[in-house]
Amino acid sequence: FGTLQATNITEMTGVEWMGVSRYWQPGTASYWDWYYGVRYLQIKDTFAIDGSGGFLDASYLNTEAKNDIVGPQIGVRWNYDVSYITFAVEGRFVPGVNFQRAVQTGHIATNATPGGQNEPVALTATAFNSTLTDERFAPVGELRVETIYKVNPWFGFRLGYTGLIAGGISRASEKVNYELPYFGISNRASHEALFANALTFGLELNR
Repeated sequence: FGTLQATNITEMTGVEWMGVSRYWQPGTASYWDWYYGVRYLQIKDTFAIDGSGGFLDASYLNTEAKNDIVGPQIGVRWNYDVSYITFAVEGRFVPGVNFQRAVQTGHIATNATPGGQNEPVALTATAFNSTLTDERFAPVGELRVETIYKVNPWFGFRLGYTGLIAGGISRASEKVNYELPYFGISNRASHEALFANALTFGLELNR
């Protein structure tokens, strides 16, 4: 190629339904919350290559690896109240199942001459579309550290840190079979680890 552009985008979304049991002794500033329920987490990883120039002029490859993780979730949270501020540390764990689906589309050498490129191989313009599914055990762990400022008994501001690690994840770039003329999807890279972390902020309503 004369020019090659590669792009990798990872998106993560999810929802959880949780029940909470609180253990608190009157007269103490700290208390514990116990969580139990179910969680769904989707991690979508997309890898694309766009190349122009050279004997493979005008080639494009797009591979998407979608991870749909679902499973029971348990967690525990320690809270400590100081006046209008609450400090909290929380951990959650999901022994989940990952329903993986990888889809690949693309075309190679669309500007090839009628006789083919790179003689004597004579590579001609080729389009392809492949799909691969798999199921993997995917444990998910999450750590949250937060500070909550209570404006009043039912409303507050939250600021903290969240770190998440998940196993059994499928990554798009590692699943590409880099072979001409069809590329294709490999079954490797179906049990990768993923770590994500971020500063978080939000509002809390307690009714």
